[in-house]
Amino acid sequence: METEMNAQEQMDLIARMINDSRSGLRESGIPYVAWGAAGSVGTAVSYALGAAGRAELIMPLWIVLAVALAGALLAHGWLRANKRVRRFSTRVYGTLWLAISVFGIGLWIASALPQTAVSLGLSLALISGMIAVGYAVSAVLTAWRFLGIAAVLWWLGGIACLLVPGRWAPAVVGSLAFLLEFLPGVYMLASARGSGRER
Repeated sequence: METEMNAQEQMDLIARMINDSRSGLRESGIPYVAWGAAGSVGTAVSYALGAAGRAELIMPLWIVLAVALAGALLAHGWLRANKRVRRFSTRVYGTLWLAISVFGIGLWIASALPQTAVSLGLSLALISGMIAVGYAVSAVLTAWRFLGIAAVLWWLGGIACLLVPGRWAPAVVGSLAFLLEFLPGVYMLASARGSGRER
């Protein structure tokens, strides 16, 4: 009997952790929307600059975009942390995506340096793979299948970056940013608002 109670308690604990993780992810929609919009719009503007013969402006564009967006999201997270009690799952997501972002931005900058051994296609492939890891971990924490599907699509996108000509690798990642970051972020925000109205 005691073993059955322990097993039930474990199941209840797992269920509470999954619900907490799902709620935390719903409340984290703004970074997904922001990075997804920045990735897709920044990619489109980069191609426009290249077509206009102003390729030298692409790197400054991304540096300003990344720094401004990271600063705005850090400020937003700090303000939110002061207004409400943070969930443990929110801290996990924040740490996970901060680590992926730091690695990704560092790798991307390294690929843009002169005489680097890392091509843009390879760096975008590795960044896509790291984003896929973030989605895979989120899928386990929330038991949401669509996050696992997003992880697989990011991995496939990373492989595509290695297979397509180098100049098309940013288009692959920019498209994935819109489809797998921006749109899910909008869904998370709408879902969080909907669950807030139900309370």
